[in-house]
Order: sequence, then structure tokens, then C-alpha cells
Amino acid sequence: MYDGAALSWEEDVANTRRITHHCREHGVFLEAELGEIGGEDGAHAPGVRTDPGEAVRFVADTGVDALAVAVGASHDMTERTARLGPELVRELRAAVPVPLVLHGSSGAAAATLAAAAAAGIRKINILTHLDAPQRGLHHGRA
Repeated sequence: MYDGAALSWEEDVANTRRITHHCREHGVFLEAELGEIGGEDGAHAPGVRTDPGEAVRFVADTGVDALAVAVGASHDMTERTARLGPELVRELRAAVPVPLVLHGSSGAAAATLAAAAAAGIRKINILTHLDAPQRGLHHGRA
């Protein structure tokens, strides 16, 4: 997994392309992140979500194997209140030829995750939820 979202577009594409080539030479699958997924108070506003046109260009320019997209979840969420955009997931799925990944999934209810998978998400990361007991966090049932 490589995340260059904090870089300029040009730097992110150049770094991701270089890392993709290195990974291919070593038989490693590369997932990259596009869009600002952010922390607990992060990517809930439509303006910070992954743009399908940018996703097409990013995948074509970098050759990544999978793409983590910003569709309404945020890293480190401890409450299951994320509002994912299944319409955006469907647009992204139709636009890019690689599997889509959802980061920040601990913040989404089970039914929301099922809808995201039905819309085209193929990998779902849920570390915060799994790590909650070790961090003293508690999650309500979804």
C-alpha cells in the first residue's frame, strides 16, 4: 500500500509509478490511495472524495493494481456513522479497471459495507474496529 495523497498530483503520480515498477519487478501487488481519506474528522464532504476522471488518469499513469478511494469513510473512526456514497463507488467501478479498496471501514455499519461491496468495492479495511479492544475503544453493534 502506498499513499501519496499529501503530495502534489505530479509528485504522487511519479512516486506511485516508480513504486509500481519496483513492485512489479519483485512480484508484489501494489495498492495506492487517491483522494483524502483523512482521519476521524476527514473525508465526509463531497469535495474531498475521489473524482472518477482523476481515478482513470491516476490508474493509467501509474499502473497500480488496486485503488483505495475516498467515498465517505475516514481512518480511525470509532463510531459507525460513515455515510458512504454508493453512487460514487459505482461510477469509480465503471471507470477504472482495477479493484477498489475502502479504507476507514470501521466507521461504517455492516449494511453500509454490504452496499459498498455491491456497488463495486472489492477490499475493505477494518483495522480500527479490530484493534479497538487493545486501544480501549468500544464499538456499538452495526
